[in-house]
Amino acid sequence: MHGRMARGAISRKTAMILGMTCSLVAVGGILSFYFNAGSTGNSTPPSGAGPTGGATGGPPDVPIDVGPGGIGKTGRALNELIDQKNPTRVKAHISWKQLDPLPKGQYTIVEPRAWIYLEDGRTLELRAVTGTIRFTGDGKQKRPESGRFEGGVQVRVFGPGVKPAGVVAREVSEDVEASPALPAMLLAAAASMNFDTLTNDYSTTDRVMISTEQTEAELGGLHIVYNDLLGRPDLIETTSGFMRFTKAAKKADGAVAAHAGARGAGAGAPQTPAAGGLPSGATPAPVAGAKAAKIDLYRADFAQQVNLSTRGQSIASEQLLVWARLIDGKLADDALGSTAEPAPVKGATTPSSTGATSLPTAASSEVPSAAPGVAPSAGGTKVPNGADVRNGTGEPTPPMGPTLRDRLAALRGMPPESPASITPVRDDDILLEWAGPMSVYTLEAPPAELAKDEVAARFVGGGDQPVKLSDKPTADGIEGPHALCVTLDYGATTKNAVLSGNTSVLVELVDKKNKRSATVNRFEINLASGVGHIPGRGVLSATGDAPSITPVAVAPGAEADPANTGSPAEPTAPQRTLTWTDSADFQFDVGGQSPGDAGIRSLREASFTGAVAASDGRASITGEFLHAWFSATAHRDTTFSRVVVEGKAVGEAWSGDSREEFKRLAADRFDVGFIPAADGKDTEPYVLTATGNVKGEQHEYKKAPVTGGDAEGVRAPGAAAVQEPDPSPVVAPAPSPAPPEATPAASAQQSTMQTTTLTSDFLEALLVTKREGDKKRTDVSDAHARGKVHFSRSDGITADADELRAQLDDKSADLTGSKVVIARGGSSVSGTAMRLDGKDNSLLVRSSGEIDHDPPQKPGDASAAVKSKDIGHVHVAWTTSMSYNDTTGIGMCEGNAVVTQDQDVLHHSTVRAERVALYMEPAAN
Repeated sequence: MHGRMARGAISRKTAMILGMTCSLVAVGGILSFYFNAGSTGNSTPPSGAGPTGGATGGPPDVPIDVGPGGIGKTGRALNELIDQKNPTRVKAHISWKQLDPLPKGQYTIVEPRAWIYLEDGRTLELRAVTGTIRFTGDGKQKRPESGRFEGGVQVRVFGPGVKPAGVVAREVSEDVEASPALPAMLLAAAASMNFDTLTNDYSTTDRVMISTEQTEAELGGLHIVYNDLLGRPDLIETTSGFMRFTKAAKKADGAVAAHAGARGAGAGAPQTPAAGGLPSGATPAPVAGAKAAKIDLYRADFAQQVNLSTRGQSIASEQLLVWARLIDGKLADDALGSTAEPAPVKGATTPSSTGATSLPTAASSEVPSAAPGVAPSAGGTKVPNGADVRNGTGEPTPPMGPTLRDRLAALRGMPPESPASITPVRDDDILLEWAGPMSVYTLEAPPAELAKDEVAARFVGGGDQPVKLSDKPTADGIEGPHALCVTLDYGATTKNAVLSGNTSVLVELVDKKNKRSATVNRFEINLASGVGHIPGRGVLSATGDAPSITPVAVAPGAEADPANTGSPAEPTAPQRTLTWTDSADFQFDVGGQSPGDAGIRSLREASFTGAVAASDGRASITGEFLHAWFSATAHRDTTFSRVVVEGKAVGEAWSGDSREEFKRLAADRFDVGFIPAADGKDTEPYVLTATGNVKGEQHEYKKAPVTGGDAEGVRAPGAAAVQEPDPSPVVAPAPSPAPPEATPAASAQQSTMQTTTLTSDFLEALLVTKREGDKKRTDVSDAHARGKVHFSRSDGITADADELRAQLDDKSADLTGSKVVIARGGSSVSGTAMRLDGKDNSLLVRSSGEIDHDPPQKPGDASAAVKSKDIGHVHVAWTTSMSYNDTTGIGMCEGNAVVTQDQDVLHHSTVRAERVALYMEPAAN
């Protein structure tokens, strides 16, 4: 197929899906940590300035009242959590502006905030505008049991050493919200959120937005069930969603470095606060020994109108399944395959069958930058802010509104900045949309999909909606190359992709611009090596009009036949097809047009096995195996370089406007070489080699043209064009009776045919392609046959030799061998070296030889007593050479020539001379 269909995009798309899924997992972990972390019960920070207006070193103005009856009403407070495993390490800070009791152990909370310091140096921040909390426990070990945050909930993740400025240790003041924004690694936000710490269940029905430096997502609600014992989310669910992944380069770390420098003490220093910052609480505890890696297996299911797109290319399906293996909460370094770009295949000449059946992969050319705020859609339509996603019907989904930065600001109580600062929409961004539920859940045992991969994905069609892979439309508005299948499987680690059909629906690859298509049961390809494989039968086709391929139902359990896929509309040009029954293999170039842009490029090699048949309506070639190599020209990425056909190879062709000439060549093996055409746009056949049981035939129909017959193919090259002279000497033969004058009606019913046949063990033919207007015709210019060469024609002429060399342009042929014989009827010429010249209709024997003539016997003329009126048996021998011109009827034998004639049993004559002239009836003019 192929333009280059979706070259390298599958790997990046799968990476994006898993990246965003891991972002959801991270959010689940943050929420669980916040609500389940145990407090020291000490509301006073370890050191630093005191609360606003108060003495330093003391508790807050309004301490937390923790008594037997519960928590009383409090004002602004800051709680500090110490790591129980490492008492010198601050684990988190939690604060609120106001806490008011409600009946039944519930409280309203105003401006709750938490800063959690992870052992890897990152900082998590959670905050909301208001909420309702129910506490549980007794004594000083109160903790939130359940509740709801409203007015805007936000989770931010900061890189190592980066902490929010403006929050002074031991002081929580109004200056907190006035602090400048910092670049966050991840941001998650929603208008509200419900939580239950007993079941570790967190959910919201509001839209949820997640942003990182290179990703953003908008989800239709969110439900997370966290496993506190294993430290992972066990379930993540949404009702619909949209994700975006950008390849934009990450920002410089200037802002991060500035804040890190302002911290003062580094990791491992005493817990003294830096000016304007929180204490460095991220010092990891010492590790006594190597820690066993924690492996988690996940599966993610996306349902309904799933669409994945980038660079105008898209994959649409009804369901998307993703499997992943996480090691300590992260993908392995090689989970998405090697990051190095595979080296392109150089010098490889490659694949397919006939020039009519080569299907390039879909191209992925660059698109000019769009106007600000507008990005090209997958279908070529521009929509605001790059919200270019498809809803499964082919129509654009309505824009989801402003960018994430602006949508966050629209949430009540949220700051106006987007800490992740994701870049503007780019043409190479990867977008994922789904209209139904999405769920991410853990697996107890490794699935088969992860047997060789760390990450795997499967796109699945639904009902009568197959999976569709589409490239962007052409500049003139023609639908771009696309593929249809029942399932698309991709292993991100091995980079194996598989397009599959089933017993009733086949895999279809269509390129409407180039009017090409492929229909198979299954297509496998490795995106790293460019090696493709098709198990089973298939059809490649090209027509004047793009074929209409309609899937057909078959009996349950039976294999669908790609060759029986419906009847296309009557083409305006001959339909060219390639079919096979067993399997097909391909080799593509790999590597993108720019560094790091790996993917499938041009086809370089292809082979087909099992009853291979290629046809264009006027010519055909068949065999058990066909192997083709391809090369590139200045105008085409894929053109033929060499084609080999093995196993009962047969080529057939009709020629002439009325199909008055039919040619056929059969052999055990064909080998055809190609050279660049004169215009440099394509290649054309240059040499044909046939080996093993070679048989060439040429049938010429005279008078009435033959109608019907669809066979065409390789013409039988060779000596048929040479008109051999009749070697039988004639002495005043009686004229043949003239045929009766044919009436027009009788003439219309008559058709004569002349057949020429050549057989040998080996045949090599040089080919030349001539252009006549917009048509091309390939003819044989020179031919070389050897090994039991036998030539015959329907008028009775035969020739046998060890070797034949023919120059069709000169209309000449040379025959050599231990015994070369040219014969017709009872007459023959023999020697060891002969030359036939069709220009002057002559024969030259360049060796000793002989002529032997036996006239046909006639009933009643065998009387020994009566002299026959025929010349009888004539034998001529010589030792040097013999020449004969059939136009003049004159021949010459040189070197000890002997002529004997046995007219009948009573008449015998012998002539001996150094030279003997022969006079025969010349050929009719």
